[in-house]
Amino acid sequence: MRHLKTNDFKPQGDPVTGRTVLLGNSDVEMSICLPAEPMDYHYKNGSGDECLFIHFGSGTVHTSMGTLEFHEKDYIIIPKGVIYRMVFNEQPEGQPPAKFICFETMNTSHILPPPRYISKKTSQFLEHAPYCERDLRLPQEPMTWDEQGEFEVRIKARDSVHSYIYHYHPLDVVGWDGYHYPWKLSIFDFEPIVGSIHQPPPVHRAFRTA
Repeated sequence: MRHLKTNDFKPQGDPVTGRTVLLGNSDVEMSICLPAEPMDYHYKNGSGDECLFIHFGSGTVHTSMGTLEFHEKDYIIIPKGVIYRMVFNEQPEGQPPAKFICFETMNTSHILPPPRYISKKTSQFLEHAPYCERDLRLPQEPMTWDEQGEFEVRIKARDSVHSYIYHYHPLDVVGWDGYHYPWKLSIFDFEPIVGSIHQPPPVHRAFRTA
């Protein structure tokens, strides 16, 4: 058993370089980040999915599928291979600095709703699930970044980060199709079954990796 005290962490780096790994194994790593600098590049995790939970702060995640505006207590799921840039808004005076934790899969698995929440026949959320399709927030319409120049994209693969220079904006897309896209879920929309008798821990389970 360990008690991890993170209140004394100081802001450092940006939303990617500022992450400090707290726990990890061959399946998943958990890190904490208090970004002090903006991202002046785009990032793509080619090794696994990412689940970001926003403790404090708000902002926008710009992705190749569109934008996701986030606020405190939001989960953000970014699948493997999605190019993105995370931009935090300036915190109001008197508020704590922006802070989030990141769960990153290390074994090429994906972060998904637990199978007990999903119908095997229709792939829809079941009645007892603590959230449903209406609670998921998808990217807004793709923004056409029609720009030429030099744009850095840092790609994580095989436990290393490689820097590539694009001669066009990496988010310059017309549209997208399919089910491999980033999305978010507010903790306030997560409503597990409760009762006068203590429920087993799985009722509070939000995601799984597989």
